[in-house]
Amino acid sequence: MREIKFNFYNTHTKQYTRWEESNAGMNMCSFFTHEHLRFLQYTGLKDKNGVEIYEGDIIQADSSSPIGNEVTAQVYFKEAGFALLTTRGSDTSIGYLVMICPFAEVIGNIYQHKHLLEVQHD
Repeated sequence: MREIKFNFYNTHTKQYTRWEESNAGMNMCSFFTHEHLRFLQYTGLKDKNGVEIYEGDIIQADSSSPIGNEVTAQVYFKEAGFALLTTRGSDTSIGYLVMICPFAEVIGNIYQHKHLLEVQHD
């Protein structure tokens, strides 16, 4: 069974909080009343360094990945799973993240490191 966990981003204070820092045992009900919190769900996957991958993370896969070249992309929830939106503007299918995560690493998140997603032109 997949663990259900969330990281949080507070749009008011601009603070990003990882699950481990959020006192995971606290009463989560208090969060549901705050409209300024964004919940970023754990994908159930880890990158090549063992770092948990969450919705909103920015990952970078190296050229040894199944696609054969480097890719930088944002992890997001799509339909019934997680997909990637690449800096080249392409949207991947669900399942693609599973295929490349052993070749990728988390390099940031969309709230604190948006500059990592600047569109690349060939």
